[in-house]
Amino acid sequence: MSAPMIQVASAWLPLPPTSNNSYVNIQHGRAKSMALKNWEEAAGWTWRVEGVMPKEPLDKTQTWGWSGKFYFPSTSKSDLDNHTKHITDLIVRVVFGGAPDDRYMTWCNHRKLVDKKNPGVMVTVWKVDHDALGG
Repeated sequence: MSAPMIQVASAWLPLPPTSNNSYVNIQHGRAKSMALKNWEEAAGWTWRVEGVMPKEPLDKTQTWGWSGKFYFPSTSKSDLDNHTKHITDLIVRVVFGGAPDDRYMTWCNHRKLVDKKNPGVMVTVWKVDHDALGG
């Protein structure tokens, strides 16, 4: 039996940079690339302004997951899972305000599609309905 899920947030976001292009080497380690910083700012504001946000804060240990439909401009060699981590981090930071930690993410489901005119990703966040499971 699968757990009942409740949709808590959704947004259409620009495609994130691949994880291959997200960090740069600096003298004492690694830092976010300008591409990642720009995407985080744009995607964060997009979600805050245009996205559907949770009506009430979730418990810090709330189990959750997300689904994404990734629309790429072509059938490129882009590796889908190189784009997903940034969205998970954005969900934790913007949708949940830093909680729950992404360690409480219990599932994710992604599709890779093509849209030459409107590349982006439709993200939907779900929480497990513990009440429907009996507590």
